[in-house]
Amino acid sequence: MNRRPPTAARIAAFSAAALALGACSADGGSEDAEDGAEARGSYDIDPATGETRAQYTGDDGTTTTLRSGEKVPVALPAGFTIYPEARVTNNTRVEQGAGQLVLVTLESEDTPEQMVAHYRAEAEAALGTADVIQISRLRCLTEQPVLFEEIYIPRNRFPGFETLPDTAFGPLLYPVYFEKFGTLVKRATDEVSFDRASPPVAAQLHINPGDPLAVIRRTAFDIEGTAVEWRIASGSAAGFRYRSEIN
Repeated sequence: MNRRPPTAARIAAFSAAALALGACSADGGSEDAEDGAEARGSYDIDPATGETRAQYTGDDGTTTTLRSGEKVPVALPAGFTIYPEARVTNNTRVEQGAGQLVLVTLESEDTPEQMVAHYRAEAEAALGTADVIQISRLRCLTEQPVLFEEIYIPRNRFPGFETLPDTAFGPLLYPVYFEKFGTLVKRATDEVSFDRASPPVAAQLHINPGDPLAVIRRTAFDIEGTAVEWRIASGSAAGFRYRSEIN
């Protein structure tokens, strides 16, 4: 019997604090270690486990550390778990002060749809209610659709959101959440994966059904750690680049 290739998925989790890692040389010295200057960074690879470790102290005294490897302990935000029976093939953790970034790569014999359903259930449980407002958004660049978003927010946190006029909205929703409803998004959890475009999504993005698709699933949390938004953002995988910064 043929075995289907395992599904790979990545979960990216980060806090709102800024994270930066200074450049270090491969031999363990930093760029500041020349001419007898005190080394401010280090870099090494464990020959037994293959784990990569790096550390750098900036001009302001803030220390940033990195650990990356299959055996690095996984720490996800509260309410989220590693997919059942999935294998962690790599885990990268970057810590700077109170900020932390986590990027986990998984493999599973289950389908992408099954993995999505698992994290959808966790996200809905995180929102704590089935009474939600659904928002659909299409983002364009020079009139070309590039991102289709389906967003869910709890109605009890955003009463009257659906009655706001179009003039109340800009390119970002988080300022609206704060200015109109007093909800400040402090951090978010992103899951980045790849799929094939369904006919409805393909129609929104002006691509063909079955075309490669990049999919970002996000849960956003307020300053008290309560989930206040869950969204799915889909875009063509052609020339895919992803950068996320929440301040």
